[in-house]
Amino acid sequence: MSGGTNRARMPEVPPAGPQLLYADWCRVLVDRVRELIPTVSATRRARVVYLRHADEVVTITDDRGTFWVRRTASGGSGLYDSDRHDMHTARTMAKSIAGMLDANLSGPTQ
Repeated sequence: MSGGTNRARMPEVPPAGPQLLYADWCRVLVDRVRELIPTVSATRRARVVYLRHADEVVTITDDRGTFWVRRTASGGSGLYDSDRHDMHTARTMAKSIAGMLDANLSGPTQ
């Protein structure tokens, strides 16, 4: 190896798949979180989905076409999907949500 730094390769992001409606996107996301944390509870109220595990709560909302995921304890910061709304994005974000709900699941190797 010559001179530069050893950089990890970023995973390739596939082209956007078919767009999902908000309810379908939430269903994919919740199903994936439940694969990772079987004890997570999900509740839907109007246009908000609440995911609860231990003492953590995450909300999922549709803000005029931008799908937001926020950890309530973080003061509103979170993740969003403003354009793809596809299965790949929902499943990828579900991994991050699992890490928000359970620190043992955060990080790239989980």
